[in-house]
Parts: sequence; structure tokens; C-alpha cells
Amino acid sequence: LERFHKQKPRVFRSAASPTDAEDWISHMEKIFVVLECSDNHRVKLAAFKLEGDAYRWWDSWKVANGLTH
Repeated sequence: LERFHKQKPRVFRSAASPTDAEDWISHMEKIFVVLECSDNHRVKLAAFKLEGDAYRWWDSWKVANGLTH
């Protein structure tokens, strides 16, 4: 987690356009490549940076798909 935070990952709350979301995803993917993260770890780290509407969406998606917190 410390190595992840040193990369200064951006928080994602909501997007005014699809491009905003795509930019955040690209930003996070660059960090994941540098840190050589597994897919499972990528999901956990990205979810950690979700806040507000984005986090509520993620939380409801997990429930709808039978995933636990």
C-alpha cells in the first residue's frame, strides 16, 4: 500500500463525461504496471481510491454480483 501511495493515485468520485473515467483508469493502469500488480490486487487498490458516487456504485455492483466486501 505504501508503494501504491508513493505513486500519488488520484481519487475518483464521479465523471462529467466518459473521458473523465477513461483518464482515471489510464492513470491507475500506469501505476499498476509500474508496481507489477496482479489483477486481483489492481481491483482492490482501484476500489480503495473510489469515493462518493463512484464508491456507492462499486458497492452496489458487488452486492448485485454476489461479491462480498
